[in-house]
Amino acid sequence: MKRIIKVTLYLNGHCVETAAKETLQKLLEAMLQSETEDQNLQEQYQLLYDFLHTADFKQLRASDESLTGIVPSICEIYRDDAGKPAIRIL
Repeated sequence: MKRIIKVTLYLNGHCVETAAKETLQKLLEAMLQSETEDQNLQEQYQLLYDFLHTADFKQLRASDESLTGIVPSICEIYRDDAGKPAIRIL
C-alpha cells in the first residue's frame, strides 16, 4: 500500500507561496539536523519542492481568499492520483 505524504501549511498574514517556501526551508533544516536519513522528511521536502516549482500561485491566490493569507486558514499539499502536487483547504 502506498503511503500518503502530506504537508500542512498555516496561512496567517502570508500567502500560500510564502508559507510553502518557509515550510520547505524548515524541512531542509530538519533533514540537515537529523542524525539519520528520515524518509518521511525527504518525501515531504520533495512534495513541497515539486509543488513550488509547478503551481501557478497567481491563479491559486485568485481562486480563493483563504490562499492569500488575509484570512487565517490551513491548507494541505498532497499528491493526487496522478502523482502531481495538489492542494486542498482544510
